[in-house]
Amino acid sequence: MKGYLSLAACLLGLAGCTTTVPTRLGPAAGTGLVYANLPGQNITHSISVRAVNGSATYPLDIVYEDGSRVAETWLPSGDYKLDRWDGLAFGDYVSFHVEAGRVTDLGALVPIAIGGYKFVVLPVRPAGSDSALQAVRTEFASHLRDAPIEWRPAAPPQAIQQPQRPTGLGLIADLMTAYERKVNRPPLRQQLAEAKSSQAFFDLAKASVAPTTQVALTDGQGDLLYGADLGQIRVRHPDASWTSIDSGVLATITALARRDDLLVAGYDNGRIRTSVDGGKTWNAAATLPSDEPVIDISWSGKHWLATTFGASKAVNVYASAGDALGAFAAVHQAVARWGFHIRGQLTEEAYYVNADPDLYRLDLNSMQWSKVPAPTDVDGFNVSPNGDLLTVFHAKGIFSKLFLSTDKGVSWKQHKAPPLVIDDVKFSDPTHGMAVRMRPNAFSVTVMLLRYQQAADDWSVLNQPPEECEHMIDDASGKPAFCIARGGAILGQDGGTWRIESAAY
Repeated sequence: MKGYLSLAACLLGLAGCTTTVPTRLGPAAGTGLVYANLPGQNITHSISVRAVNGSATYPLDIVYEDGSRVAETWLPSGDYKLDRWDGLAFGDYVSFHVEAGRVTDLGALVPIAIGGYKFVVLPVRPAGSDSALQAVRTEFASHLRDAPIEWRPAAPPQAIQQPQRPTGLGLIADLMTAYERKVNRPPLRQQLAEAKSSQAFFDLAKASVAPTTQVALTDGQGDLLYGADLGQIRVRHPDASWTSIDSGVLATITALARRDDLLVAGYDNGRIRTSVDGGKTWNAAATLPSDEPVIDISWSGKHWLATTFGASKAVNVYASAGDALGAFAAVHQAVARWGFHIRGQLTEEAYYVNADPDLYRLDLNSMQWSKVPAPTDVDGFNVSPNGDLLTVFHAKGIFSKLFLSTDKGVSWKQHKAPPLVIDDVKFSDPTHGMAVRMRPNAFSVTVMLLRYQQAADDWSVLNQPPEECEHMIDDASGKPAFCIARGGAILGQDGGTWRIESAAY
């Protein structure tokens, strides 16, 4: 069922909330229901609309419905326009009509950054049914009649300026120029500005979203696949070019898996979809009971395993009865204390999942769970590619700890932890390790790649990505290799030199 967010967000002092509370109406005579889907990474906290003939403004309640985040409100019959988005003036745009006893469907409202601290809220309609809309219509069936009124603006709206004072892009600006010369096409921001239709604008935006998954899925052809927002799979090809596969929905892909020709995508709403033709067509396979982000999907040889983790901080693991992806049953649950580094990882013999401060192991033969006897609180872990080495770390500033085990957690050897703040630690064997360090600045973080020095049992700087880098994602070997910059550009290295491989705008 739904959980209301607008009031809680304002009480917490989140940006965009105002002290003026517009009128709220319920399902009554003379009112119709306005509905909008807020898919993917849309973290909007407040939306309001205003009557075209008058000064009355009304908030849309942001709620959860059927696993989706939506905005809705009841309004008197008449014409309205979007007024404010997180407290920022929306600008003049096409009005929508409300009729008593009917739903006015605004579609999916997707904010898309276009550079220069500007963004466009694009109304789009993905293929397929909107299950959240169907749930709303069922809930208010006694107050509704006829089919919904669909709002379909042809052209994109004007950009909304965020209140931040623009700052220089530093090294990224020079790299962007070099990238644009290499690909020999206009900057994405120019292409977006010249887009004549909402669909053309959206197609351009989808092709440039940044990866959201850290672990690369390989396809056997040298391509690396990563989940992304707006239902996209970003594909890095061996020539360092990037393309996109559209999975047909607007939710964020948070996990990927492959078994032979079967490509499996897990989403931030607990859904799982599959494709057998390389991503050309997709089918709904399962909905996990938690409705929370799927952070891992793995095929063990006998079962599909799927792990979810979200706002509840509950780590839920589900297993299929056999090959069928649609029949999942809960096999494990634990509640994390903080949940900053939650993951699931499969080896030939076991499946590991953490819920800090603990690490758990599922024996794939007996399907029995056990708690790994780690010598420290486990904030994060990694298993080496061959499954022989287990790494656990406790990220707590100067009190951070790092341990390695070569016997699946029976015995441990302590090593010096990387300097704070630890984002990830990976060892391929007891002598070769890498770490990602996130050094906080006043308004950003500096990402640093560190290498383990066995002789000194210490860490040295291996590489420092450009200061605009926000986080790292891994290559096929599991090593941090690509930088996701502020704004969504993807950077890779060429002979130790950082270059833009995909530009966000």
